[in-house]
Amino acid sequence: MWHSTRRIPEDAVASVRGGRLSVLLLRVAPRLDNVLVAPAAKALDFEKGLFLLRAGMDRREEPRAHRAYSASAEAAAGNWIYYLVPPGSYWIGVHDPDSFAKGGAATSLESPRNDFFLDVPEGVSIVYAGTLDVSCSSQWGIFGPLVKRCEDVTVSDDSEAAGQVAHRDFDGVGPMETVLMRRSPGRAVPSPPGDLSPMGVLLKSAPRLSTPEWRWRGVGRATGLGNLSSEELRGLPGGGVSYGGYAEAGIILGYILYLPFGAAGGLVAGEDSAQKWGPCMDAIGSEVVGWSPREAFRAAVADALARRGVDNVSVVENVSSVFDAEGRPRGKTLLELDVQEVAFRECGKRWTFCGEMKVRGRLRDLARDRTLYDGILLHSERSGRSSFSSRMDRMPYERFAGADAACRPIEEYCAPDGAKVFVADLVTAARSLADQLVEEGIAESPTIPERGR
Repeated sequence: MWHSTRRIPEDAVASVRGGRLSVLLLRVAPRLDNVLVAPAAKALDFEKGLFLLRAGMDRREEPRAHRAYSASAEAAAGNWIYYLVPPGSYWIGVHDPDSFAKGGAATSLESPRNDFFLDVPEGVSIVYAGTLDVSCSSQWGIFGPLVKRCEDVTVSDDSEAAGQVAHRDFDGVGPMETVLMRRSPGRAVPSPPGDLSPMGVLLKSAPRLSTPEWRWRGVGRATGLGNLSSEELRGLPGGGVSYGGYAEAGIILGYILYLPFGAAGGLVAGEDSAQKWGPCMDAIGSEVVGWSPREAFRAAVADALARRGVDNVSVVENVSSVFDAEGRPRGKTLLELDVQEVAFRECGKRWTFCGEMKVRGRLRDLARDRTLYDGILLHSERSGRSSFSSRMDRMPYERFAGADAACRPIEEYCAPDGAKVFVADLVTAARSLADQLVEEGIAESPTIPERGR
């Protein structure tokens, strides 16, 4: 049972008023054979209603189901539900009965048509995120009607009704604002806009260097788990070693041994592989120390923006520098790029590797302090991976970029100029990611009115 009727607790009211939590208000409106499934408890029943998963992107949470509440019997009858969440960016996976019956909760990781993104702004007490609509048809089975087919889940705007619910059930909590969930970005830009500049660009540093040991690669391959991720490796005995000298480079060298003889053999022969390829990895790490992801993205972003008609751009060092002494924004928007991971990653074909990069891009409307776009892209090899390995260590809100990374035999990277080849691949990745993030960010952005209008 994922629903119950409960008014917002008093301690939660204090947290909402203090800005630590927000009320996330939704309406779920599944229809079966054109009849609304109600009340809320039935509308959240995975057999005939919707099943919701949620994950905080800022904290890199794994998706999971959360209990939903209706603040009154009237709200439950109208399929109005709420959650209490901290401000931030969220991924929301929505299962209709058809997708749940076919694959269960795991299907949400593979079904982009049911993926939504939501920004819960700071300082907003009640956020109405929209009404989730889906229309399903049924057919008769042995034990009664069964869901046969469902249309796409859509988000509609019932702000007026939501305001009435907020006034009735959350009186005294605070004001309500409508911030509708949006689908996963990715559509092409129809025409270059002229209302995003002046734009500031903030480039954040890459993470520290971490080097998993070679032998765990053999364990993952031999057991059918694929290439064990850096996070999973850190949870295993002897799974992670840091090279402090390369910390500023922000590269994770995920080069662990492949062994066809199973996990036990992998632990033994992995030492020989480490001796063979270890010096090569040291050379690559040394080369990357002298490479700056920020400089690579600085040039790539400027070029991507200029090609789309946004040329009044300045690079800023921190968020505070985009405001004047009175707190007024100096420009219209701020594009933040956060290089979250750079990796030497094995591809699907054994003993071939690529430069992998994960970047988060966010475009903010400075005057309203609202997020216009938020996307996390992974430049890697996708086409050659199995469906399992392409999902491992990747959250559903972390999407593969449109272009695959170039996969090369390890001998090519370990040639005399191999380290420079690897850095060149990273520069290519930065250009590709910057171009896609800028394109998606502009496509997702509504028209921003001039200040004073």
